[in-house]
Amino acid sequence: MTISQKLEAKRKEAVRTWTLACEHDGVDQKNVFVVFSDGNPYAADAGNAAVAYREAAVTYNKLMSVKF
Repeated sequence: MTISQKLEAKRKEAVRTWTLACEHDGVDQKNVFVVFSDGNPYAADAGNAAVAYREAAVTYNKLMSVKF
């Protein structure tokens, strides 16, 4: 799996978990910022997946900017 494929997998996981968390609380998933209910079983996963995707994107951008 290439680095860009891994990044895309992280993005898809972030979108998947965000969608589940939003659907659970009846929130429009197009919102940029939401506060999930305390009982939302997907909220932590959505947050973790978003952080993992952001970190992967930063790393990818750093790698792509290196001149060999």
